[in-house]
Amino acid sequence: FEPEDVIVEYEGKPVRELSDLPRLVAGSEVGKRVDVVVLRKGKRKELRPRIARLEEAGPMAAAPQSSEPAPAHQDAARKFGMELKTLTPELARREGLTRSEGVLITRVMPQSPAAQAALAPGDIIIEVEHERVRSVEDFATQSRNAREERLLLRVVRGDRYLFAVLRP
Repeated sequence: FEPEDVIVEYEGKPVRELSDLPRLVAGSEVGKRVDVVVLRKGKRKELRPRIARLEEAGPMAAAPQSSEPAPAHQDAARKFGMELKTLTPELARREGLTRSEGVLITRVMPQSPAAQAALAPGDIIIEVEHERVRSVEDFATQSRNAREERLLLRVVRGDRYLFAVLRP
């Protein structure tokens, strides 16, 4: 897979919403090769990836609540049901993370837009609407500037890059 691939079909079944894919994949046997169709640069491409086991939540799964950053910048994140922290080299070292730039998700509220998009504590947001974010303030600015009723995020989870779409 490439970072910009959009999965449109899984084992012959259409993937219309982001929430469709986890249910389809969950029914697949670990180690099995599956048929996947993606849109890559506007063209359909057929792939046959092997299903792997999803790793357990990372070191932030039980992260304590933080009062940083200032609440005004958290409003944008709370709108989508999550709490964020600006990722610094010190925080990355303390949490055992290899990346030290971006916005760390520290909490996801149940049934929130972030939860529906399968975001989790420990995920690192690196782009909002194709614009790099380096702080919670950047996230707030980019989410306010979004033109549509949805927010496209590029996220790092472990060593994987993912896209997530948030709808308030």
